[in-house]
Amino acid sequence: MKKQSFLLLLISSLFFFVSCGKYEDGPAISLLSKKSRLVNKWKLEKYYKDGVEQTLSDDDKKGYMEIRKDNTFEAVSYFGSYSVTFTGTWSEDDNYSKIHIKITSPTSEEEEYTILRLTSDELWLEREDDDVHDDEYHFVTY
Repeated sequence: MKKQSFLLLLISSLFFFVSCGKYEDGPAISLLSKKSRLVNKWKLEKYYKDGVEQTLSDDDKKGYMEIRKDNTFEAVSYFGSYSVTFTGTWSEDDNYSKIHIKITSPTSEEEEYTILRLTSDELWLEREDDDVHDDEYHFVTY
């Protein structure tokens, strides 16, 4: 009888943890904190516009975004033989369901992304462009 009770408790616990996944595309459970998973150097692996995967250029593949523990970030974009480094700050909202990026140099801009997936080696972000287009970015560790 004790064995059956233990198994029932174990199965119930598993269903609880699986159903409590924070992000639409997972993971269902993680031992690392959300911030420790987010803080990383990321490169773009895939980009979708309105659900259609777009072809990444060689310049897109060279760029990266580094999210730092002190809530600063740096992103480098390449344009042929030139590169531009963007710096700024980031903050989370709604217990890491959204991330706000505030670019302070070389331009001033603010963007908000919904986090769809956050693991130690994958970050999927979605941005609605004036409710007209949905952009989805899939990053992997650099």
